[in-house]
Amino acid sequence: MNLHVGDPVIHWIYGFGEILRLEEKILPGQASLYYVVQVKDMTIWVPSDEELMNRLRIPTPEGQFEPLFDILSSPGEPL
Repeated sequence: MNLHVGDPVIHWIYGFGEILRLEEKILPGQASLYYVVQVKDMTIWVPSDEELMNRLRIPTPEGQFEPLFDILSSPGEPL
């Protein structure tokens, strides 16, 4: 995923935020790269690993947002 400092992102739990910087942290003796994301009044560190796309995404572009209302307002499928 091509994410850069200043990009708006959606975190899968905390919601809308902005990437402040990339930061390397050493945890259990191993260096890893993290995205530092500001979400409201909270700063979170999101690992840049194979699960990144499950944690962060870019906001839906305006042109693709309108059709989502039809999906969201339609009846759900029984499980």
